[in-house]
Formats: sequence, structure tokens, C-alpha cells
Amino acid sequence: MSPRSRAFCAILTAALLAATLSGPSAAETLPEGLEKAARDGLPEFLNEIPPGEIEHFGFHNPGELERATVGKPFLVHFLHAGEILGYSDGRLGTLSAHVTTQWEFPVLCDGIPRTLLTVDFMDGAWEAVGIGGLSPAPELEVLRERWPEDQGYELRYVCVLQTGSQFIQVVGKGVDAFVPVESTARALEILAEGEAFDYRPTSIDELLPVLAPLVRANIALDEE
Repeated sequence: MSPRSRAFCAILTAALLAATLSGPSAAETLPEGLEKAARDGLPEFLNEIPPGEIEHFGFHNPGELERATVGKPFLVHFLHAGEILGYSDGRLGTLSAHVTTQWEFPVLCDGIPRTLLTVDFMDGAWEAVGIGGLSPAPELEVLRERWPEDQGYELRYVCVLQTGSQFIQVVGKGVDAFVPVESTARALEILAEGEAFDYRPTSIDELLPVLAPLVRANIALDEE
């Protein structure tokens, strides 16, 4: 795998990368050239995966790589670590997700999401820049049905890089809540051991007692 791929995979695997979904309407207004960049870039990144590492990307055999396609993309937002800590400490009055130019494409095989392909706007053109991380597509499909956009809701897929946490923010009609994807719910111990994942929405104030200490600890590790 090339250095560029390894660098991006390290970011994506450790932080699970972050994104936000604009909902079904996003598919109607996708930037020109975005989907083509994903379709053209996917084979290159799949071919660079060493045979012994395909399971780390959600695949079980080389034949699945050959059947892989890209699914419906979603736009990337981040919750900034400094703002999380500022809000938690009472120094910041609001906490908002910040948009980027990155889009995530679920990589599908036999209709099942396996991993993510990242596409970004580089030097005036869309380009596939990395592959890796867990796809939140299954959770998003359930939440689209529970909070449909045509009824006034917006779904945002949000990540905190310092903790690798992934959330789907539900906004609209008086609702502003975060649903952790299953891997995050278990990693943050929001779900008790053995408890079934139930897509429970949580306010940011409920999440901060768990999230802020982890962010602070990981920042301290990076500074050592």
C-alpha cells in the first residue's frame, strides 16, 4: 500500500473519520464530478490493500473486492476538540459541527456496507484520497426511516477525531439529539455489556461527561 494510502488509512482507522449526512436531498445536489471520482478511485485503493489485510477493511476474500461498489455518499463534519472542552467547562455557549469538503462513500459488496471511501476536493478537482473505517450506513438507513427528511428532519453524521467517536445528529421539529453508532455506543459504554443497540437519541449534555474526559486525555497523550 502506498504511503498516501497508509497515511489516510491510519487516520480513518484510528479516528473512523467523520462525516455528516445531509439526507436524501444531498443526492440531488451532489457536486459535479464527485461520484465519478469515487467510482474511478475505488479500484485503485482496493488494489493497494495487501491480501492479508482485506479483513481489516470488512472483506472476507478477494472475490468480494472485485464486486465492491460505492453507495450513497454523505458530507463530513467534525466536532472540534477545543470546542467540546470549552462547552463542557462552560466557556463556550454553543457546540456546533463544522462542515468540510470531504465526502464519505460507503463501499458495498452484495449490498452490505464494508468500509468507507473518502473523496475530497484537491487542487481544484474531486479525488479519492483514502479508504478505511467503519461504515455507519446501516444505522443511517434505520434513522432515515425513523426521522425522514420529508417530515422536516436533517440527519448529520458527526465524528470526534480525538476519540474516534461517530454520531448521527438528528435536527428538526424541536429535536436536536445525537445517536451514537453502535461501535461508538459500546466503546463509550453507553450500552451496558450484553445490552441490545436501540438507536437511543442522546443530548450533547448527556454525552459530554463521557466524551470530554476522553478528548482531554487523548490530547494530553498527543502532547507527550
